[in-house]
Amino acid sequence: MELPQSGNSSGLSFIFKGGSSGQGSEDYIIETGFSILPKPVRSTVSTIAPMMPTGVSIRSVGNVGEVEISLTITDKKNTVMIAVDNRVAYVDAPYTNGTYLDSETGVLKGLQPQSYVEVRTRAVGRDNMKSEWTTPIIVPVL
Repeated sequence: MELPQSGNSSGLSFIFKGGSSGQGSEDYIIETGFSILPKPVRSTVSTIAPMMPTGVSIRSVGNVGEVEISLTITDKKNTVMIAVDNRVAYVDAPYTNGTYLDSETGVLKGLQPQSYVEVRTRAVGRDNMKSEWTTPIIVPVL
């Protein structure tokens, strides 16, 4: 295959992978009119644990088995989502994985009607980094 001797009308570029002379060398590629792309760089995205949400409030929305949650994401740079756990209040039961929020408001559904529910939240970041849990809030459920 013959390479063009001058200019590059194809719009192609190559990433140089080595070679010291002849075909495959950087000088040879430049002489044919192609450009050399910079070598790829690995991302250095921060893997800092996010800060826990603040201003958490929970209230009944008037629907059976549902409550509304609102909060402030204080560390939006390092927060990917908010984890919300819940359990029936005043009972020594484990928390259940309630839901995940990608905004500062949401509705928890499927809660035990006619009960009190204990809800806690935390921020989840990249590489499974997590904040501490917020102090649980107890709220009545219709």
